Amino acid sequence: MEQPQLKRTFRGHKKTVTALAFNPNMKQLASGSEDGAVMVWNFKPSIRAFRFTGHTARVHDVSFAPNGKVLASGSKDKTIRLWEPKVNGKCHVIKAHSSSVRSVQISSDSQFLLSGSDDKSVKIWSVPKRRFCCSLLGHANWVRTASFDPSALCVVSGGDDKLVKLWDVSRQICTDTLYDHDDTVTTSGFHPNGTSVATGSVDRSIKVWDTRSKKLLQHYDAHEGTVRRIMFHSSGNYMLSSGDDAKIKVWDLREGHILYTMEAHKGSVNATAFSPNGEQFASGGKDSVVMVWKWSESESKENVVSKKKKKKMTKRVVTKKKEMEKSKPLEEKKKSNNTTVETMKKEKKKIAPPVPPKFQNNEKITTALGYIVGQLDLITQTMNRLEERMSANEKRVLDMQKHFQSA
Repeated sequence: MEQPQLKRTFRGHKKTVTALAFNPNMKQLASGSEDGAVMVWNFKPSIRAFRFTGHTARVHDVSFAPNGKVLASGSKDKTIRLWEPKVNGKCHVIKAHSSSVRSVQISSDSQFLLSGSDDKSVKIWSVPKRRFCCSLLGHANWVRTASFDPSALCVVSGGDDKLVKLWDVSRQICTDTLYDHDDTVTTSGFHPNGTSVATGSVDRSIKVWDTRSKKLLQHYDAHEGTVRRIMFHSSGNYMLSSGDDAKIKVWDLREGHILYTMEAHKGSVNATAFSPNGEQFASGGKDSVVMVWKWSESESKENVVSKKKKKKMTKRVVTKKKEMEKSKPLEEKKKSNNTTVETMKKEKKKIAPPVPPKFQNNEKITTALGYIVGQLDLITQTMNRLEERMSANEKRVLDMQKHFQSA
């Protein structure tokens, strides 16, 4: 297979690039940086890049909604911002956590936002309502990474406690804890089929687990330094990784080995991302440069060939079924038709539409909490005023004592 080719380079950040995300419409690429800015790079040369400023500290992560209408960013300033990826860059600010926001991801249905923070919590928010839904509590230290599965019913998280936790969103409980890493877990992600999860760590390894059996499927001594980012290819056959060793690696998960190793950046590569269509990937690092790479042509040809083979196979199966039906007598045909109708009805009963996660949003509780917070603010203000008056009175008493002593 041919080495990926550099398609274009974007320069505009003043410090390390920390996060990357493709817009599903394949017209934009977003990046976050330690300079506190969120950049939206337009692939059309005629449209200049959008620079969104608002965060007061470094941006740790960015995520596009699958509908392409919202761009989320999480920052060290403890906030999440939801941006419109347009020229005006309108945004909604969520005061999300009591400490730095390390990870953000929008669910596959564009309805929910997942965040992980140094306050040891994972939180879920409603994107359309811009409201808090629930917290997933259980980590004993900073949460560095959190990711939804394709159905948004499960979550994986990891952090400085060296643990990987799997969560049931609807019940808001931790279902399993994986202990295999020897150091901080820095990055995570679900396989496109939702049955396995991969994580990267400061211990320089990448691990892949089966979420059903909770068994370790693959272990890679991936990088010569901290693994910063991992991401599955849309086909599920490949994985992209980057680290402090300034290397970008593409892994063949079917064969269990490296396909490519690239050294294009000066310094650590902190951000990597596959495009949703799987034809490109992007990288960014300490050199403040964003690079977009074209995926191997031979890979795309393999996908096309496999699709053609599948179509041919389905056509053959259909023709064979028709021939078999023609050879059957009429009575057998009627029986088969009745049985097929019955089986279809049974299957319809069995197959239920995916149920979105249910969160208990009690508006009375939220309003009561808001009222309590407001009262607490008033109390603190009055306490501050009393302290000021007390200090002023103390000064007056001291002045009077000095006056009488001098007299």
